[in-house]
Amino acid sequence: MANYDSPDGFKPVSFPARTNVYECSATVTKGDALAIASGKVLPYVAASHSAVIGVAAESGVNGDEIQVFDDPLTEFSAQCSGTFAATLIGTAVDIEGTTGAMEVDEAGGTNSICVILGHYPLPGADEIGLNSRVKVVLSGHATLA
Repeated sequence: MANYDSPDGFKPVSFPARTNVYECSATVTKGDALAIASGKVLPYVAASHSAVIGVAAESGVNGDEIQVFDDPLTEFSAQCSGTFAATLIGTAVDIEGTTGAMEVDEAGGTNSICVILGHYPLPGADEIGLNSRVKVVLSGHATLA
């Protein structure tokens, strides 16, 4: 059975997953990878940002204060935008998509924002291949730069 195609951002899979409060400068959806500019968070965009501060633990809009998973050691699960293969384990890749639908770009490494740690099977998405779920760590974290 093929994996379902349902990009829904990043979910923490290592615990405890530490959070801190940040103010939003744009609309943010739970699970979005976030960049930081002028002390405020906004959705990460590969063409505009070179680092992430973490992942939104809740949704918010401009001016809201939200919880953000910002520990650089937190591991997350997310869907690949294309086809995952076991040979990609250990590869630094990028993130793509828009707020509410961010995915691991297993074919890209413009900013090398995350490292694929392995396959992360879930019911309905348990096969290696197209739209696989993977476990990643944010190697392009702003505190590691």
